[in-house]
Amino acid sequence: VNTIRSLKRQLGEWTTRLADDESAAEAIAAATHLSEQLHLVELRMVQPELTSDGDSLNYREMLFEKLSALPPVVSSADARPTAQSHAVYDKLAGQADEELAHLANLIDGELARLNTQLAALGVDIIGT
Repeated sequence: VNTIRSLKRQLGEWTTRLADDESAAEAIAAATHLSEQLHLVELRMVQPELTSDGDSLNYREMLFEKLSALPPVVSSADARPTAQSHAVYDKLAGQADEELAHLANLIDGELARLNTQLAALGVDIIGT
C-alpha cells in the first residue's frame, strides 16, 4: 500500500509538471491510467475511509482489515486454530497474493513503459 501511494503521488506530480508540454500528452494519459489502476488495487487491499474506530460500521472492511482481525480471534482460544480459521486465512492470503501479483504486473508493465516515455522526454523516471 505504501508503494502504491508513493507511485500515485509521483504520478500526480509528473502529470502536473508536464501539463503544459504538448509532447507529453501520451505520457500524461499513461500516467493517469496507471494511477487509476493503482487506486483500484489499493481499494481492494485497504479501506482508506477507516480513520477512526467507528468507521468500520460505515465502511466495508477490505483484505488488510480482514487479515488483521484474524490473529486476535485465533489467539483468543486455548486450543489450536480451527480448520475454519485456516480456511479463512488461506482464502484471504490467496486474494492478497492476487492483488500483489496484479501490482507487480502494473509496475513491471505499465510503469516500465511510462518510464520509457518519460526518459524520451528527458525527465526523471518514476521509482518504486
